[in-house]
Amino acid sequence: MSVALEPVHVGPLTEAELGWWVSALVHQRSTGSGAEAADLAFVRRVVRDAVVADGGVLDTVAVRQAGVVTAAARLFECLHPLTLAADMRLDGLCAAGAPAAAQLLAAVPHRWAVRAELPLRGDAAPLAGVLTAAGFQPEVLTIRRSTAGLAEAPGWQVRPATAADAGFVRSCLAAAVRNGLAGETTRVDVDAWIAARFAEPFHPEAACVVAERDGRPVGHGYATVGDDRYRPARAATVHDVFVLPEAKGTGGAHAITAALASVLRARGVPVMEGEVIMKGDPQAALRAGLAGTGWREDRMRWVRTPADPGSGHEPVR
Repeated sequence: MSVALEPVHVGPLTEAELGWWVSALVHQRSTGSGAEAADLAFVRRVVRDAVVADGGVLDTVAVRQAGVVTAAARLFECLHPLTLAADMRLDGLCAAGAPAAAQLLAAVPHRWAVRAELPLRGDAAPLAGVLTAAGFQPEVLTIRRSTAGLAEAPGWQVRPATAADAGFVRSCLAAAVRNGLAGETTRVDVDAWIAARFAEPFHPEAACVVAERDGRPVGHGYATVGDDRYRPARAATVHDVFVLPEAKGTGGAHAITAALASVLRARGVPVMEGEVIMKGDPQAALRAGLAGTGWREDRMRWVRTPADPGSGHEPVR
């Protein structure tokens, strides 16, 4: 039986509709947390704050059926800090069913790249098929694990970074950023951007380690500490685990990750997150290896590339 959906609405939601959206997002995030028990009161507060931040209520896109919202998301424009390319973000996508989600996605402009992030479990899992049908592809996988229980790798010396390592650390970060850009043209000097963003990489809210072989640095790991998304606790984001080409395939990445986990655990940080780039190769072997060392796949960022990259921005209609 077909579902009669009204035209897509762009603009603020009513207070009641906003309540539905927040509740749907809370349930989506809490059911998506998998084996980790989410603190519902905490998640509700975080979601509500995120929804209304920076006028986000005014940027909503919604689908209604008989006057009732059945799908909603926040749509806003972003500028890449290095390429200065514009794209659109679809944040907080929730839907009462696949038809409503499909209609909302169809209304999002095709002239810019569009990105959306969703949990891989729970209520959001069926939306993966809708995103695929709408032309989206997996781009970045976020993984999580406890900072405890990660065995150290033998034969490696990994130590906390010092101020004397700043140049090496920033060169590794710059190399990792260039690898992630995969040949995209930058309009900002990468080295200058790294130096400005990581002006003091050893502040208390960061963990930075350096791996050495024969007395010289061959790799590093860098993480920052912030608030967890599921409970009132601290969580770390691992921004970079980088090993020089000459030392790859020797267990360096695992040794660096284990050292980062040890530093974070000593600071009382129970959880850490990392990212796996999904462009081109699905990296099945890498994902299996990460699962074998306790990493859990948590959420996926999807991307739909523009139908005509050379054209300008087309507003939602």
